[in-house]
Amino acid sequence: MQFLDVKLDYAIFASILPACTTMGVLEEGIEIHKRVVKNGFTSNVMVVNALIYIYEKYGSIEKEYELFDKMHACRHNFEDYNDRRICTRWVF
Repeated sequence: MQFLDVKLDYAIFASILPACTTMGVLEEGIEIHKRVVKNGFTSNVMVVNALIYIYEKYGSIEKEYELFDKMHACRHNFEDYNDRRICTRWVF
């Protein structure tokens, strides 16, 4: 996409990250996370939830908590809370 000069938006990131999780390519997920930060989508709930899932799947619960806590406090909602509870339940 970067070679085609495609404008990246939150929907692209929110779609690509679960694919990385499913395909088992953590390194690519980390690179995409860098692009999420660079493009300013770190407060988008859909993108952050996709990032949380990728880090949770690969056992980085600390990173999962960090991402969840960095989401704007006013943006936390019941669905996000449930996502965090599900991730935590599998670890503890």
